[in-house]
Amino acid sequence: MIPHRKHVLFGALFFAYARHSLKQTFSAVRISGLEHAQRGLAEGPLVVVSNHASWWDSLVVMYLSTYAFPPSPTDGFAMMDAHNLRRFPFFQRLGVFGFDLDRPEDRRAVVAYAAGLLQRPGQHVWIFPQGAERPVTEPLAFHPGAPRIAYLAQARILPMAVRYEHGRLPKPSIYIAFGEPILPLEDEGEATRRLERTVAGLLDLIEQEVRAEARGAGSFPAALGGRGARTGFFGRLLSWLLGARR
Repeated sequence: MIPHRKHVLFGALFFAYARHSLKQTFSAVRISGLEHAQRGLAEGPLVVVSNHASWWDSLVVMYLSTYAFPPSPTDGFAMMDAHNLRRFPFFQRLGVFGFDLDRPEDRRAVVAYAAGLLQRPGQHVWIFPQGAERPVTEPLAFHPGAPRIAYLAQARILPMAVRYEHGRLPKPSIYIAFGEPILPLEDEGEATRRLERTVAGLLDLIEQEVRAEARGAGSFPAALGGRGARTGFFGRLLSWLLGARR
């Protein structure tokens, strides 16, 4: 297992880049149910569980943790496959920790480690239990683990769905839907199936919104509007960081 090495200054710079990059690339970030996340974080720690639609998901969670979740003070972490974290170790500085999917001892260790990060309101751990990017049209097929972390930490689970979609505007939009926080269950199998059904329902909600938006009748509030694309220093820095490890 690979622990995080979160660095406040590095994180602040990179999170600013994440917001900047999203505004350059997308027409808007449209969010439904943000009040569920904000209220949940004010009341206690959360395990945030989402489908994994794109590599952009990492920048989306940085934006949400830093700019959308406040006014409550937040402290976010994220779980990543150890193979990818070894390729891009700077993510450790952003609060990312990793484990090897093929090692049972890593699975046990990462559950306890993640639960230990959830001690007070505002703290949250992002998990993409599909384990890899998947089209939103495929079955979710969540791996277990997230419900166990929540149960050990006595944290609630915040379900989330995300989708990237070209619509009426020249650039694509990001659609995000949050559900109400879920109390942890001791039965991990049932809890995982319940999460799949909940996130699938949120994806259906996004599908309805995409169709409504095509008619000019969308209702998801726009949390972040886009701009014209410019690369800039932070974009060149990220390209170097990622390219150096490919």
